[in-house]
Amino acid sequence: MAALVAVLWRVGLLEGASREILQFASIFMSINVALCLFNLIPLAPLDGSGVLSGIVGEQGARALASVQAYGPIILMGLFMLSYISPRFNILGGLLSGGVNTVMRLLLGV
Repeated sequence: MAALVAVLWRVGLLEGASREILQFASIFMSINVALCLFNLIPLAPLDGSGVLSGIVGEQGARALASVQAYGPIILMGLFMLSYISPRFNILGGLLSGGVNTVMRLLLGV
């Protein structure tokens, strides 16, 4: 979805749109990219764990399978750390840089 909006943006179809429409498109793209990157985190309930299993091969996938049960606990711990202090916002720190990079690539900025 973010790529579709980026194409509309880059070919000029959003030119002349109101400030609110442009702001909505920008926020829509940012959320879409953030969800995509979040889903690629290599922890068990997310798709990134399957991607990592495919990359590391059969033996590595078996080793990863033994720790998959801890994935949701690790994710919840990372979420709770971000509420304790902004210094511990590991997920936010990782995702914000990735979102900014992907947005710049999509928009050609």
